[in-house]
Amino acid sequence: MRHSARTLSLATAVLFGTFSGCTKKPDPSLYDPNWQSLPAPTITSISPPKPALAGVSTVTITGTNFSPAKANDVVYFDATSAAILTASATQITARAPNVVKDSILVTVAVLGSQYFSNYFAYNLAAAVVTFPLLVPGEVPYGIECDTSGNLYVSMISGGTGVGVKKITPDGTRADFSPQFSSAVNHWTGMKFGPGHFLYAAAGRNIVFRMPAGGGASAVWASALGGTVSDIDFDQQGNLWGAGPGGVIVEVKQDLTKKSFPFAGTASSARVFGGNLYVAAHRDSLVKIWSLPIIGDSLGAEQVYFDFGSHYSGYDAFAITFASDGSLFVGTNAPAAIVLVHPDQTFEPYYPGLLLPQPIAFAWGKGTTMYLSRGGSANPTILQKLNMQTSSTPYASAPYYGRLLP
Repeated sequence: MRHSARTLSLATAVLFGTFSGCTKKPDPSLYDPNWQSLPAPTITSISPPKPALAGVSTVTITGTNFSPAKANDVVYFDATSAAILTASATQITARAPNVVKDSILVTVAVLGSQYFSNYFAYNLAAAVVTFPLLVPGEVPYGIECDTSGNLYVSMISGGTGVGVKKITPDGTRADFSPQFSSAVNHWTGMKFGPGHFLYAAAGRNIVFRMPAGGGASAVWASALGGTVSDIDFDQQGNLWGAGPGGVIVEVKQDLTKKSFPFAGTASSARVFGGNLYVAAHRDSLVKIWSLPIIGDSLGAEQVYFDFGSHYSGYDAFAITFASDGSLFVGTNAPAAIVLVHPDQTFEPYYPGLLLPQPIAFAWGKGTTMYLSRGGSANPTILQKLNMQTSSTPYASAPYYGRLLP
């Protein structure tokens, strides 16, 4: 018995020693007892004054304890992070994300700090709003606004013209003018002119007009010498029209007509600063041409912006000007709208917020501009743009026809 106990004790000791020698050592801990968090960031102000434009505006966040390395900073608008442009210890600039909302909570996180900043309430307004009143099947074409900010839209539905609709600033929609005929079922270009008539073109050698206050359209001027798809007025009340017909036409209020040879297929025309500007396709290239208006004649054409050399393979469908001379070009290029500055530098306007092929522009009141995306564009929609960017607020260059008695 005594021998057996001694044997069992020895075996137990050996077994214990064997297992204790194979015990796995614990993994090294990530805990650093000497680590200290960086101080919490704080937000003291955000500019510009709210609201800024969602997806467009550059906002400046001022505070303390930010990282000068922008990769170490994160700015949240609610749960959406913003693209940081620059950073210092006391200021961050970021592109506002496309979050349209009142009372967004903005906060900053900094790598190395276990604390978020305080929350700062801010508002982001929509830069681009799709107009809610177009019903399925309707396709907008020519558009125009009056001095009160009412919008006029020429539309078809299911291939049938539904005439011109008037949409007030509060969104009320009413019939303004029925279609002219089954053959002329929409307008490609519209402008208000003398007598407050709404003048219209439809890609024919005719200019039509609708009475002030609405009603049936009628032929105003015919046998123009060429087809006209877009029109505008100069300060003297003369109508200028261009289209695919190889000419530019002028029609005075006494119906005196002139035509001027112009090679190419024109898609849009706009009078600005004593010149007629025409977007045209010529020799497989698209350019914006400038022609000085000299009395009731046109001077020699010049290339104002060589669109085709920068956007090869794409077309320009619509042009308009801001009051500072900035040119906006509607295109089927991915940029959708190209902004051409007076010094001829250019860039996409509101990149990422617009789809290609605006076919008509119309400025409303203040910094509001409308566009229609019709024709072969999919989907065909009507949109309202807030042109009040954080750096440059754009407003309309004069539409002379709206201002004439």
